[in-house]
Amino acid sequence: MPNTGSYWSRFAQGRLSRRRALTGAAGLGIGAAALSLVGCGGGGDGGGGSGGGASTQDEGTPKPGGIWKQATITLPTHFSPFHPGADPSFANTWRRETGYYDRLWATREVPDPTRQRYGRLAASWEVVGDTIVNVKLNPAKFHSIPGNQYATGRDLTAEDVVKTVEFLKVPPASGGSFIQSGKDLKSVTAVDNLTLRFEMHGPRAFFFERMNVLVPPKEMLDEQILKTHPPVGTGPFMYKEHRQNSSEDVVRNPNYFVKDRPYLAGKSLVFLGDAAAIEAAFRANQIDDTPENWPNKLTAETVAKDMGSKIKNYTYPSTSGMAMLVNIHREPFKDIRVREAIYRAIDIDRIINVVFLGDGEKTWYFSNARTERFPVGRKAVEQYVGYDPKKAADLLRASGADLSKTYELMVPPEAQTWVDGGGLVAEDLQKVGFKLRVNPVVRNIYLQRAGPKPGDFDITMTVFLDYQYMRTNSGTFWDNTSLEDPEVDALVDKIEATIDDQARAKLSNEVEIMLAKKYSPLIPMLSTNLHGSYFAYMKGINFEGSRSGQGSWQIDRWKDQA
Repeated sequence: MPNTGSYWSRFAQGRLSRRRALTGAAGLGIGAAALSLVGCGGGGDGGGGSGGGASTQDEGTPKPGGIWKQATITLPTHFSPFHPGADPSFANTWRRETGYYDRLWATREVPDPTRQRYGRLAASWEVVGDTIVNVKLNPAKFHSIPGNQYATGRDLTAEDVVKTVEFLKVPPASGGSFIQSGKDLKSVTAVDNLTLRFEMHGPRAFFFERMNVLVPPKEMLDEQILKTHPPVGTGPFMYKEHRQNSSEDVVRNPNYFVKDRPYLAGKSLVFLGDAAAIEAAFRANQIDDTPENWPNKLTAETVAKDMGSKIKNYTYPSTSGMAMLVNIHREPFKDIRVREAIYRAIDIDRIINVVFLGDGEKTWYFSNARTERFPVGRKAVEQYVGYDPKKAADLLRASGADLSKTYELMVPPEAQTWVDGGGLVAEDLQKVGFKLRVNPVVRNIYLQRAGPKPGDFDITMTVFLDYQYMRTNSGTFWDNTSLEDPEVDALVDKIEATIDDQARAKLSNEVEIMLAKKYSPLIPMLSTNLHGSYFAYMKGINFEGSRSGQGSWQIDRWKDQA
């Protein structure tokens, strides 16, 4: 089951003109039918200096050197970025997103569709028709490390990308469904040493999202080599050394394709036992920031009070929070009036204030953290789903539902906030005449009961999901989250075939509002906040690439220390 909070664990900016786009297309032998959706990126804009939440222009002249010191409680089990065990832990973010490897492109966490995507290894790209994407790579070199047979400093080629994609097609490599299903990606070919041609089986809106592979040398594409050999890539930092279960250190890549970047001389990651150890290390200035966030708002505030102007705190929205799911394969939840009544009966503000101590916000299908899904926001749907207990009681009586029966709300005991929140939901529903019993069910039993439709549950706590799960047949465990409505299915299909980001943003807002009007069985309630701190001498942090400033491209980060 996907993660949620502490439970179940926790473009380039400038577009080319149409004439320039077609000139580039002709140069590649594509022809004038090319769609002028072109991205340009790479060394000019990709870092945080011009596009990040904190720019180097704001913070003085960058000082080269210094080690970026961080910590994590998660011990990686091997080096491979492609195999089970390379889950989204901080150690893997540290290695992949800001370390050994480069991706083709990255995404800014901003709501403006025209600014979201920028190039990394990809110097430019062009969408041809609806099914072909041509990508021009930046000239880059793999790491050069004496004594490392794979770190020879040779040039990156388009063939390295092709071989990586081919490798990811075959499990146990974690290539993702877009690469492995055979239904999305048709082919990828090397046109020349720095040009790639991707072809899909049809229009695929999420090509850039799901085809964003990181690239090791093709010589390393073997499971055991990737798992046991120090990583080699084209990234801003290179492997230096590691001590098992203790630390890992990297040094600046002197041949990085972005001139004079990164500013830092290296990075160091230490593995500590728990959140308390990380807090102690931060307070002692043994690390520079809190990569895995503070456990809660109170900790963040206490540390800020104790350490004063030496540090800076930040807060940003989480993709996690609280949602419920009603089973529309059971009475009375098939009735739209009953579903609306449940929405109207729940006092979400009370849950936020009582359970989460005010540290959250009411949300709709996509939280404010999901900028790549263009969230419509709660205000846009409040007229349909807002708190109105009198209307809820009237709707229940009009529906003819059996209000003498006690229904079950299944909650996971491993998530105390969900248990507590579920208790408040039951109280709210009881007030409007709907009896609900909160039943804690351990994870393995929960999965058996919440599984493929029709499912053995009345109402359950659940997680936020994506477009796929709005469909009648998602092809996944989560079919129960669908309204099973042809109109919703058709709009999701349209979204997933809409290449243009701005057009897709409008469609995404449309489907969120449609789900509110139809009273989706997935009931989003709230999203939580995340909190972190960093020492004030850390500059050039790209908060648009990563809300925490710890992920994405951080090549403009520097340390303002004597």
